[in-house]
Formats: sequence, structure tokens, C-alpha cells
Amino acid sequence: MDEKLEKKWKDYDSIVASFRQLADIRFKLLALLPSISGLAVGIISFDLEAFKAAPLPRFLIGILGFALTLGLVFYDKRNSEVYSRLAERAKELEEEIGASQFTKGRDRKLRFFGIFGINHSSGLSLIYGAVLGSWLFPIFCGIFWGANMGQLSFGVPTPSAILKLSLNVPMQSAILAAIGAMIVFCELQRLGSPAKGFG
Repeated sequence: MDEKLEKKWKDYDSIVASFRQLADIRFKLLALLPSISGLAVGIISFDLEAFKAAPLPRFLIGILGFALTLGLVFYDKRNSEVYSRLAERAKELEEEIGASQFTKGRDRKLRFFGIFGINHSSGLSLIYGAVLGSWLFPIFCGIFWGANMGQLSFGVPTPSAILKLSLNVPMQSAILAAIGAMIVFCELQRLGSPAKGFG
């Protein structure tokens, strides 16, 4: 085998190994993060009466969970950039060595209901948006109930409007969490456009 070609094959094998390692990290992250977050949010939000009676600890857990999840999202977003660059480099090498693992069948464009593009970025944004949105539920519950009890007022008198709104805190919090999830999804989509020819 030509020496240059052999070097390209070695580079290609190294890229494939790194690509698989990143894919394995992402698979484990996607398997654990939604499950653990969903379980944790369910546990701290299950007994709403207990939550209402002592909102501050659950509010702080919600903040901690949101922050940890956001940190993992940032980590994965950075890995996504490396992931896409590896895929692009692998495609370049495949044209030179005659392989087709990254180029074959990658140009097909899928659209959900013919409108929304289906790719790695949109899937990750949807999952991470939902997980971060779920953490917003105990955060907003804690804010409303805590403000009502004076625990989160920070010395500022609680507005009477909040006292009236807090009559249906779980519904308010769920609506705000859903809006927050959509905002996070849109921002992650803005940040995560896939590499050309690779979704």
C-alpha cells in the first residue's frame, strides 16, 4: 500500500475511533439525563402540599438540577462541534481512500410533517429543552409559594398580584415551564445548526 494512502487510512481509523467515543458518551448522556432528571423532578414535585408548606428546599434543588443539566448541555454542545468536524474530516478522507461510512446515505433530508428538519441537532435540542423545562416547574413553584410565605421576598413586600396568582401555582408553573422549554429549544436550535451534509 502506498505510504501516503496508509497514513490516510490510519488518520481515518483514528477519526472513526474518536467519533465512536463521542457517540458513546452522547448515548450514555441521553440515556441517563432525562431519566434521572424526570425522576428527581417527580420526587420533589410529587407531594405538592409538602412543597407548598416548605418551598425553599425544593426551590434550591430545582436551581441546582437546572444548573447541573445546563452544564451538561454546554458540555455536549461543545462535543457536537468536535463531532461535526470529525465527520467532515472523515468524509474528506473517504473521497481519497474509497471508503463510504460517513458519505453513504447522509444527504437525505428528512422533515417532520414536511416542515421541521430532522437531524441530530433538532433531536438533541428537543430532549435538552424538555429536560431543562422540567426543572423550571419546581423552580417556579418555589418562587410563587416562597414569595407567598415571604421566604423568597428578599425583604421586599410580596405584591398582591402574586398572592392572587398563587391560587393555582402548579398550573402557572407548568405553563411557564413549557414556555421556558420552548425558549431553550429555540436557542439550542440557533446554536446547533448541523454541519453541511451531516445531520
